[in-house]
Amino acid sequence: MEKRRAVRAYLKAHGYRIAQVTLDWEDYLWNFAYARCVAKNDAKSIDWLRSSYLSTASEFLDLGREQAKLIYGHEINYVLLMHLGAFSSTILPEALDLLDKKGFKLVTLDEAESDAAYGEDPDAGLKDAGTLLDQWMQVKQIKYPEHAEKPYKELESVCQ
Repeated sequence: MEKRRAVRAYLKAHGYRIAQVTLDWEDYLWNFAYARCVAKNDAKSIDWLRSSYLSTASEFLDLGREQAKLIYGHEINYVLLMHLGAFSSTILPEALDLLDKKGFKLVTLDEAESDAAYGEDPDAGLKDAGTLLDQWMQVKQIKYPEHAEKPYKELESVCQ
């Protein structure tokens, strides 16, 4: 807790602000696997990467919505964390389509953070803190909704 508070105080004192992420499916995990599959020219595995990415994204978008309802009683404006890499640049149009189909509207960080959900900090030193929603779930001891796990092992082993 001391370290967390010290880092946050330092950032604030130096003009930084913390963007509290509320949606994340660890999209970067697909980049190394994609690079390996491209190097092997493995189209079948690249197709699997696309489908697993989109199904994982869908699962974790739904999970974030459920978490917000459990914590706040309603949906909130979300802050989505996405990374840029070789695979993300190819899948981005489909990811944006998925967001659109699920009814998400892209807004600025300021617009998203205007939601009261971002007004409080859980102020907890958690080992695997995850998103702001994950932090509140742990702090408030709310049971997680059922959801599929991310395909960590499969992503590590594909195209090896």
